Amino acid sequence: MRTLRFTQITDSRLEENIKELILQRIAKLEELFAPIEGVTFTHDEPQHLDWNNVPGEGGEQYRVTCYVKKNTRKVTWVNVYELVNSVKACYYEFI
Repeated sequence: MRTLRFTQITDSRLEENIKELILQRIAKLEELFAPIEGVTFTHDEPQHLDWNNVPGEGGEQYRVTCYVKKNTRKVTWVNVYELVNSVKACYYEFI
């Protein structure tokens, strides 16, 4: 079974309340995938990256790596992409 992996990222240079925002995105993804039979959504713990002490850089990010597995043909990978993109588009890869 193939697994789709993607990372949701919030960045203080582009958005405010980045920790709250990343948690909202994950909650929304869980809500979207929960009722779909044959599709499993999981994610790692949010990671906090801080570049405020790096001269010339500055900023913070939160990142969460997410995984989707499906064992049904009723839902296509295009359907999965559409659900994720409705929250925030990102780069996808199969592992």
